[in-house]
Amino acid sequence: MTELARCGRYRIHGAWRDGALVAAAVIFDCAGAEISLLDYLFSREDMRGSGLGAALFGAVAADLDKRRLLVEVDSDREAAADQAIRRRRKDFYRRLGCRQLVGLPYILPLPGEGDPPLMDLLVLGEMRRAVPTGEVRHWLLTMISEAYPDVPAEALVARMVGNLGPSIALEA
Repeated sequence: MTELARCGRYRIHGAWRDGALVAAAVIFDCAGAEISLLDYLFSREDMRGSGLGAALFGAVAADLDKRRLLVEVDSDREAAADQAIRRRRKDFYRRLGCRQLVGLPYILPLPGEGDPPLMDLLVLGEMRRAVPTGEVRHWLLTMISEAYPDVPAEALVARMVGNLGPSIALEA
């Protein structure tokens, strides 16, 4: 994590107890748009439900300034063995102010074999009821090309937004 922070594009927030790291958030700041990506958020299993994750996320949100924060989550729209965990994780972010981009078929930009898992994209810091699809396209192109440089961003983003209308609604 120290190496990520040294490159200047990542910010790391951590929570410590008795000298041990018990929770952390890793944020990637995009240069080409006023967006950041929640790359990773974790809390030690025995600390979950204590409010520590919410407090850490609050620190991240306070540090965003005018940036929007994109949050990738496993979708709860499909049957899965971990359905309850997916729903709980998504509800956690919703309680903290994140809103899902409704109808966006988000594809996790990681190379691999087979179909990627069904994902949803949430955003924090966006107050509009809907965002122009061209703007979301710009966010996605910027984030993918900067955070996932080995992924062909143009083709992937075209698959995500190609069949959407002029704007993408945000959850109420």
